[in-house]
Amino acid sequence: MTEEEQGVVTEFKNKLPVFSEVWNKYLETEIVDDEDEEYINLYSFAQEFSEFVITLYQKNKTDELKVAFYEIEQLANSDSEYISNVALVGFIEGILMLRQHKGIPLEAFDEWLGVSSREFWYGMHDFFTTRSTE
Repeated sequence: MTEEEQGVVTEFKNKLPVFSEVWNKYLETEIVDDEDEEYINLYSFAQEFSEFVITLYQKNKTDELKVAFYEIEQLANSDSEYISNVALVGFIEGILMLRQHKGIPLEAFDEWLGVSSREFWYGMHDFFTTRSTE
């Protein structure tokens, strides 16, 4: 991971320490040798975090969900185009797709979505919905 990516990971782990254990288990299973480590990036992190967010929702952990979506919104508004893209495509789109497979209503996360996240959330939903009906 780059220094910029590592900074994001550290921030998320500091704000949601319970996720540290999830991330560490992921790394233990994915990194067998030094070559494996180069394939771990912020999108890998976003995928694991998206699954974590779904679990938080299923367990009704609203305080943690508030923190999670606040942090994602901060990334979405980053000056770094890469970080902003990861926030929307990695985190928000990941959660959007997973929630559909788990039967979670589209509006379930509305109270926690920030302005940028909400716009992307519903834009992606509309894109996939329109595309699948054409």
